[in-house]
Order: sequence, then structure tokens, then C-alpha cells
Amino acid sequence: MALLKLLEIPGTGMFADYCRITHVAVDFTATREFEGQTIYGLAEVIVHAYADEAARIAGKAPATVRRLEFTSADIPLDGLSRAVLYEAVRSTPDFKDAQDI
Repeated sequence: MALLKLLEIPGTGMFADYCRITHVAVDFTATREFEGQTIYGLAEVIVHAYADEAARIAGKAPATVRRLEFTSADIPLDGLSRAVLYEAVRSTPDFKDAQDI
């Protein structure tokens, strides 16, 4: 699974468009306050963006990285699946209108 989304490489004016989730860390004990409620559980999702799919396959380093955080209010943390994670990533401003590839 991957996403097709043009992302600017910070400070360069260049772009990468092949994006995939590479790491997920879940902390079931982390807490966040939201609208007067304590929300338990936090997932950090790392998305690497490459110039294109060929660069990723060739083992090139990612051109840029996005770190996203989701709480249990955003996604179910028990039994996470790639589909749920990619849906959550697509819900963020950086990945709005991203296409599955």
C-alpha cells in the first residue's frame, strides 16, 4: 500500500509523490486532554515520501518525512490495520486528496 500525493520537500522547492507508512508506535497509556475529556492512547505514524516508486524500490532515502499523531478518539488503537492507518493519514491536511496506489 502507498499513497500518491505531491509533498514539497521543505526548503527546496522540490517535490516527492510516493508516500508510504513505514513506522507506527502505539502508546496505550499516553493521555491527551480534549474538550474537557481525557483521551487514552496515542499512535504515532511515520510516513516516508520518495521522489517516486522507483526511488523507493531502489533503496533511496526518503525525500521527506511526515510524523502524524492520532488518539483513540481518531482511530481504534486495538487491532490496528494498514487500511485504518492509511484512512487516518488521508484525513490529515497534508494528505487530503491523496490517491491509493
